[in-house]
Amino acid sequence: MYALCIAIKTISIDLKAYQRLVAARRHPTDSFSQVIHRARWETEAKTWARLLSVLPDMPAADEAVLEGARARPAG
Repeated sequence: MYALCIAIKTISIDLKAYQRLVAARRHPTDSFSQVIHRARWETEAKTWARLLSVLPDMPAADEAVLEGARARPAG
């Protein structure tokens, strides 16, 4: 007879993430591992268009950062 060995890793999640995992169960006996394996993760393409679309939401660099960039020679 063979014993099934399963590696276990303890993680911490916030209450909102826990509630989403519970809600995503198909059956009360589903494990969180089963829920996570079924999940479809966003894999948005890394394109210049995507970068340009998020730039307006990014904070502006402060003056010290801009001065450092100006002082550094290009190349």
